[in-house]
Amino acid sequence: YPSSAFKEYIVNSKIIAHSFSVCVESTIRDAFYRDYNVFVPREATASYTLQEEQGAFGNFEFAFARVVSVEGILNELKKY
Repeated sequence: YPSSAFKEYIVNSKIIAHSFSVCVESTIRDAFYRDYNVFVPREATASYTLQEEQGAFGNFEFAFARVVSVEGILNELKKY
């Protein structure tokens, strides 16, 4: 059984996937500032150019979210 701390961590988490835009970045930052643990699945999120995508992922990883794989998220959720 998962620890209560881990359960609380999952309950207080958000997984955000979509194409990048001001709205998506705002959602990620807003969730972060509301004390959610934010996860961005790399394969489920994209931008118009590779340069924009890499820049956004860099910003997310620097301060606001964990950029992870879809498979990694699914594997972790299957454990519980």
